[in-house]
Order: sequence, then structure tokens, then C-alpha cells
Amino acid sequence: MKKNKKHIKEKKSSITLIIMGTLGILILLVYYSVVLNDEARKENSYQVFSGKQVPDSMVCMVSNTIKLKPTLAYNVNGRVYRGCCPSCGARLIRNIDNSQYAIDPFTNITIDKENAFIMLVPDGGNKIQYFK
Repeated sequence: MKKNKKHIKEKKSSITLIIMGTLGILILLVYYSVVLNDEARKENSYQVFSGKQVPDSMVCMVSNTIKLKPTLAYNVNGRVYRGCCPSCGARLIRNIDNSQYAIDPFTNITIDKENAFIMLVPDGGNKIQYFK
């Protein structure tokens, strides 16, 4: 009789493990489908700017990326630069890593990001480039 009870208890434990494992897999699948769907939505949002000028109000001039919401304006000696957060603003204000400037991909000339024509990098996700 004890052997039969032990066998039933082991069977219940096995069933519990299978159920818990299945639930864990389902949770992971739902999570990743949400994350992947969100990434696809963002990618499609960036593509709205494909072949068009990107408004400077939608870019972070430190990370050189398009943001999905307007960025913060930082006035530096009468020039306006855009950053996505106070940390980026501090980098722009102090021009850390020459963050106020970019290289025009056509002319190879250093240009001020404030006056630049901004476009999405082809097949570059949310990356941008600056033109004179």
C-alpha cells in the first residue's frame, strides 16, 4: 500500500512539473511576442522618415538617433541642440566628444548639427546622418 501511495505522489509531482514547465514556456512566448511586436512598431515608426528630412525636434544629437517623442532643446551660446535626456544635454552643452558637430557624408566636412539637414540612414534602423 505504501508503494502505491508513493507512486501516486511521484505521478502528481511529475504532472505538476509538466504544468509549470508549460506555463513557463507560454509566458516566455507571450513576452517575446510583445517585445518583438513593439520593436516592429518602432521600426515602422522610424520608416515614416525614410527619404525625408527628419525634424530636429525628434532627434538626439548625442546618440544620433530618431526618438519617438520630441526631444529636449538645449541652448548653447545662442545655438539650439537636441538631446533625449539631461545627460545628453550636459554632453551637448560641454561639447563632449565633439557632440555638437558631425561629418557630412558627401563632403567629408565637419558641420554644426544645429544647422544640418537631418536624414535617416538607409537600412540603419533609427540612426540618422547630418548634411550641410
